Amino acid sequence: MKTIKDLFIPFIILTLAGAFGIYFRPLMIIDETRYIGVAWEMWDSGNFLVPHLNGVPYDHKFPLLFWLIHLTWAIFGVNSVTPRVIPLLFAIGDIVLTYKIYKELFKSDELGIKLIGYITSAIVLFQFYSSLLMFDVMLSFFALLGIYAMILIAKGRKGGFLLFVLSIFLGVLAKGPVVGAHFFALFLFAFWWVKDNLKQFYLKTIVGGILGLALSALWIVPAIISGGKVYGKGLLLKQSVGRIEHSFAHARPIWWYLPLIPAFSFPWIIYAPLFKSIKSNFKMLISEWGFRFVLIWLIGTFIIFSLISGKQVHYIMPELFALSILITRLLTKYKAKIYRFRVYGVLILFLAILFASIPFIVKGYFAKFINFYTIYLNTVIFAIVGIYFIVKRFTTLKSLITATAISTPIFMFALHSIFIDYLKVQDLTKFSKEIAKLQNSSYTIINDRKYADQFHFLGRLHKPIKVIWGYKNIKAFMQKHPNSAVVTYLDRRKKFDNSAILAKTKFRTKNAVLIDASKFEEFIKSIK
Repeated sequence: MKTIKDLFIPFIILTLAGAFGIYFRPLMIIDETRYIGVAWEMWDSGNFLVPHLNGVPYDHKFPLLFWLIHLTWAIFGVNSVTPRVIPLLFAIGDIVLTYKIYKELFKSDELGIKLIGYITSAIVLFQFYSSLLMFDVMLSFFALLGIYAMILIAKGRKGGFLLFVLSIFLGVLAKGPVVGAHFFALFLFAFWWVKDNLKQFYLKTIVGGILGLALSALWIVPAIISGGKVYGKGLLLKQSVGRIEHSFAHARPIWWYLPLIPAFSFPWIIYAPLFKSIKSNFKMLISEWGFRFVLIWLIGTFIIFSLISGKQVHYIMPELFALSILITRLLTKYKAKIYRFRVYGVLILFLAILFASIPFIVKGYFAKFINFYTIYLNTVIFAIVGIYFIVKRFTTLKSLITATAISTPIFMFALHSIFIDYLKVQDLTKFSKEIAKLQNSSYTIINDRKYADQFHFLGRLHKPIKVIWGYKNIKAFMQKHPNSAVVTYLDRRKKFDNSAILAKTKFRTKNAVLIDASKFEEFIKSIK
């Protein structure tokens, strides 16, 4: 009951922020449309063992998210909304586990235990990812579960070993062996934070890791047998070793994560008492085993992922929760008679002024992407909130943290509502249904260059799309197969003959057009 009491408002904050994303935003190109497309192909074919993308075994991701999407469809029918609730539910689970980890690390810090949920739920980057149909908020849950289990094992508590096995097993099914990278530093440097029975700790975590991997093999082995050698090689080597040694995608320099630290801790990163507390309390806090634990977790994992070639913002999502724990512990050590967050209020008021100026600054082509009615609404909301934090004097740290956390969903509302017109034109549903009509009329659909399953779910396609690179090759194929149509992608500045196309849609920064074979050559000549 105490957990529910401490986390009830944080749950509401996160749910509200996530709801804005789900309501305003169509499935995002390319990631969300790809993952739900893969889930649709599994559902449509009845093959729930091996994920497929455009009819080919998909070795980039493990199956747990796809299975959970299928579960929602089995209960509520095939739709695009309930799958997007899955990451939001895992995000709520992330808050619960972060809360439990904090209680284990700092049992005597009653104020921190009450604040950890607010501080975590208010981090704007976390709110944004909580409604994205991706793997990392879910992976964070299993990484946090493994970290929580390690604490229980170190303390000799019951259930720790089984939770650790479960975290490895489900973490691998969620996104592969990378789940272990998020607590490898804690394992490696356990001698610095495990008080007693270090040998027993290592024994239980090693055996637990082996058992977790063995359980995941119950899916991996049959999937590789069914998917074939190429699929198996891609699943086990390309997606693990390949990303570490020389990434085939998202290769970044070693320092790439450093500038992102503020994003992982906003708005708390701009709260001056945080830095005052670091300066005055760090030496004392470093003597706490719980504080050392979080530092090892955060710094060790940060170094590990910096050394890995492939980098994306969401790859280090679990470490956002380590940051929130450190921030909470540092802030509870800051004492004052009056608490203020004027810099936050000034920032929000500045954004209100910026919003108010947009109608006078943004003209022409870019004005089409902005909803001016929601700009006025956000201007008023941000102005009120900004002025409130500028003038408000809080008598307790808890009241300041609570007020700040409750205000943060305005960022999600603004981000999505202001660009609602742009987001609407990024919806591929109508275009995808035109493709489906042609497929159902025995047309062969061609995609010019790389295809990421973006039309499969939205059009409920039942057949693969043929991928051909380059106009010459497409033309040659169409001459042999006149009952065909092609999807090609053009720069928005290009002008072309609209009478030659069957359908058109915005596709990220380009136009996607659907052209019948009989008019393809005419269309190519019309492009200017």
